[in-house]
Amino acid sequence: MEHLVHIVLAVFALAAAEMGARVHFELPGAVALLALVPYALGTYSRALYLRGRFRLSQWLWRSLHWCSPVLFAIAVCVFGWAATIERWTGASTSLLGWPEPGLLLALAPFVFYALAVIDVRVRHTEPDPATRAASRRFQSRMLISALVPMTVFALGAWLVGRQPAWRVGVEHVGLYGLGFVVVSVGLFTLALPWILRASWDTQPLEPSPLRSLLEDVARHARFRYRQFALWRTGDMLANAAVVGLGPFDRVVLFSDVLLSTLSPREVVAVLAHEIGHAKRHHVVIFVTWTGAVFLAGDLVGREFESEWIAGGIVLALFVAWHRLFGWLSRRFELEADLFALRLTRDPSGIIGALDRVGGAHSRQLDSWRHFSTAKRIAFVEAVAADERVGVALERRLRTWTWIGVVACVLALGVSIVRLAGDLPRDRVSAALALGEWDHAAALAERLGEPTPELSRWLELVAKLDATERTKPDAAVTRSRSALAAGEPKLALDWLTLELHSGRREQIAAADVLADYVEAEAADLAEGRLPTVGPLEPRCADLDPAWRAAAAEHDRHFGR
Repeated sequence: MEHLVHIVLAVFALAAAEMGARVHFELPGAVALLALVPYALGTYSRALYLRGRFRLSQWLWRSLHWCSPVLFAIAVCVFGWAATIERWTGASTSLLGWPEPGLLLALAPFVFYALAVIDVRVRHTEPDPATRAASRRFQSRMLISALVPMTVFALGAWLVGRQPAWRVGVEHVGLYGLGFVVVSVGLFTLALPWILRASWDTQPLEPSPLRSLLEDVARHARFRYRQFALWRTGDMLANAAVVGLGPFDRVVLFSDVLLSTLSPREVVAVLAHEIGHAKRHHVVIFVTWTGAVFLAGDLVGREFESEWIAGGIVLALFVAWHRLFGWLSRRFELEADLFALRLTRDPSGIIGALDRVGGAHSRQLDSWRHFSTAKRIAFVEAVAADERVGVALERRLRTWTWIGVVACVLALGVSIVRLAGDLPRDRVSAALALGEWDHAAALAERLGEPTPELSRWLELVAKLDATERTKPDAAVTRSRSALAAGEPKLALDWLTLELHSGRREQIAAADVLADYVEAEAADLAEGRLPTVGPLEPRCADLDPAWRAAAAEHDRHFGR
């Protein structure tokens, strides 16, 4: 989960840079040099430790935890890495639009920084070369397993985005966009077991007396699964997991350390604990709460026009989700322990497994997702002495489950109702984006009252003759003609209609016109003659057709 949180923070940094929180220069060499920062921190932390300055050494060592997302934020917001990628390749790195391969290149420094942090940690904590290599491989695989789902989604979205009708439908028709999210989440859920098996280095558990015992326990619990699998971690991690929601794709993973260090009765306790997670539908509850939080955030964010406010709401919701996930996860672990106790009726086996898996480092410390080993053992002992302790926990979690279900259903229902109400306007917007001018006009006739923006675009479309309506660049041609005739505001309107299609070729021209029109409007609002000067110099970086139109505009006004 550590890598997943860091990836989300890296994505937020990229979005912030795209929204303007960046310095407008590029230093790609500095982006590469930032990879040395983790090594410097590790070396200096060790030097301070040897000098006896333990507190400062420990603080520097802990700072490595957040090093990769912080360094990436510096790379994109200070050293202009995303802009460099766009300049070098011409590929879009936009996170707010449809993902393109350039987005993966933009995120590449984050991966290198994360690998550098892994290397530093391994070098300073593992003296044995063989153990060091195994630890490096295992940690790298964990990073890759967190990156693969995002990469698969980005590539899938890129393929969808290459189909204009699909892309425009998802972009401009809210109901289709919601359907796209639901389908994407569903496909991701189905693919997750395969992704994790491939990235976590697993193999089917070989036939043995232990496997036969585990199969008997699963049958007794009426737990259906596809496979028991060995998770080869290089003896780095003692853990187990159930991957997959249904019996046909569900895989139960046992790490190599867990199988080599636990007794059969303790392995049975671990399996019973994992069955408890599945039987109590903890993953489904997490998904329900996640849907409730982010659907509510989307509804609130739609009330604000500012991208910064909407982005702040999303960030606040992510923080809230992070805290809620941790709170629920710690109690779900107790509920899984409770299920294991009821299934096995062997508190000693459960306590032994907790002691061996938790280890000394988590004996007294709570983590984000787990209570300390001491608290979990105390809970098992308390339930073994008094069943009412477990019943009270179940009652509390049942309440939170129903709150999540109700919140998700309400948020989803409100979203569907709102999106269904917007459907007629959204279909007009999509038709305009596809350049289906006649279809857009026909759909608009059925609208009670289109938005001001749609009304303006429909007015523009009505000015196109039959020949122009068959040309894909009609809006751009009209925009240049309006500019040459001395009407920059009309030219900007036509260009805005062009950008509505999702094509980015004219975005630089639109930015120039928008700045010019805004400056001219500010002069007029203050009751003075326009002082913005000639337009042609502002178009120096645009193509010759725009420069020629700007020159005509200046001659029209004698500038």
